[in-house]
Amino acid sequence: MDTLLIPLIHQLYNKWIAAEQDGELFLSATTIQWKSSDQATTLDLTPKTQVPFTELLAQIRLRNPIQRLKAYFDLGKFLDGKTQLDLQEYTIKPFTLKAAKRVYQFYTVCGEHTLYLDNTVTATNLAKLSEANFIKAIEERQAILLLFAGAQNETGE
Repeated sequence: MDTLLIPLIHQLYNKWIAAEQDGELFLSATTIQWKSSDQATTLDLTPKTQVPFTELLAQIRLRNPIQRLKAYFDLGKFLDGKTQLDLQEYTIKPFTLKAAKRVYQFYTVCGEHTLYLDNTVTATNLAKLSEANFIKAIEERQAILLLFAGAQNETGE
């Protein structure tokens, strides 16, 4: 069970008791459900997005730089298209948010497959770049990839 969910479940249970709701509240490691007294209505109250999000946050702390970069990419992909209002339900530091978005943008343009080529690009470095330097870094990576692809074509590989 995700340890971050325990306080939320406890809080939900306390609210349930305070509101003196009828029916049954079922809490488990993976499910939160409410059933009406007559058993005719069942509501699934299990958080759908919190668990993957917390797993992604945990992965950005991995020691392996490539795995950590991949975790930032996945977090950026998860956050892509979400509005500020959507992000209110998550606890995420602004720098982590910026780093995840930058990694996702960088490797979406340059190709996710290039994420595994070297460990010189880091989420921290991408997040610290000014907007102009970030765009320049993308252009430089694309130029290197084009040169590499051209060299492979000349050798016939």
